[in-house]
Parts: sequence; structure tokens; C-alpha cells
Amino acid sequence: MHGTNGLAFDREGRLYVASVFGVEIVIMDPATGSILDHYRSDSGVQGPDDLTFGPDGSLYWTDLFAGEVGRRSP
Repeated sequence: MHGTNGLAFDREGRLYVASVFGVEIVIMDPATGSILDHYRSDSGVQGPDDLTFGPDGSLYWTDLFAGEVGRRSP
């Protein structure tokens, strides 16, 4: 992962890592370090910086390149 910035855990304990220069959000198993999934440009991720989860489980991220806030519902 290149240029990692934001980190957040979801309700299931998975670690989400924003990689602004890698242009992706990586979902990891923190116990094993295994990469479980990625959100990339085809999911609307352009340059993710900070991450947070809303009360409904939606993932939000600030997007440095687009100057917007992205959202992915559960």
C-alpha cells in the first residue's frame, strides 16, 4: 500500500486502510494481515484520505483528488 492515510475498523473488526497514492481503500483482517477486499476507482474511490463509519455502517472517506466526500453503504 502506498501513501496510507486513514485507518478505521468496522463493526466486524476489519481494518480499512485508505491509500491516497495507491488510489484504493484496502480491507484487512488485522489478526492475520490478509487483504480481504479493495475499493478502487471502479467503486468511486479516487484519492482516499480519512475514513470513518456512520451509525448505519456506511463507510465515508474524504477524497483529496476530487475534493469530495465519498460514501459506500453497507
